[in-house]
Amino acid sequence: MTRLIESEELVKAVGYNESNFLEQPIITDPSSLIYENIYPYRFVPDLNTHQKTFITLSFRGYKPVDGYYKSGLVYFNVITHKDLIKTDYGALRYDFIIQKIDELMNNTRGLGIGNTQFHSMDELYIDEKYMGMFIAYKLLDFS
Repeated sequence: MTRLIESEELVKAVGYNESNFLEQPIITDPSSLIYENIYPYRFVPDLNTHQKTFITLSFRGYKPVDGYYKSGLVYFNVITHKDLIKTDYGALRYDFIIQKIDELMNNTRGLGIGNTQFHSMDELYIDEKYMGMFIAYKLLDFS
């Protein structure tokens, strides 16, 4: 989550509902999005309150590797209200956010040993109001 809120563009895309979110003021306390828009676990927030965009994380498929390490997947689930999907930037809001997550995560260090490796990406359908995408990375860590 710390890595996500370090990206000003990602924070704006999640924190603002306007289609021109990049033109909005800097969010001075991006950590305020944690547990409001960004959750460190797989979670479907109450979708009947306000139109919002969410990122939830899930950690799956962990297994031992050679008895010394463990390997697993981290999923970034990006969910947005249908009225917030269109942006002024030629990309759907959830596609923009997925691209920023990929820039932050793919083939980088800091989440275990070695580099994170892109694993998969696909669309998410929550209900008639909310949809999005997920992107997953393979991690290798000490056991």
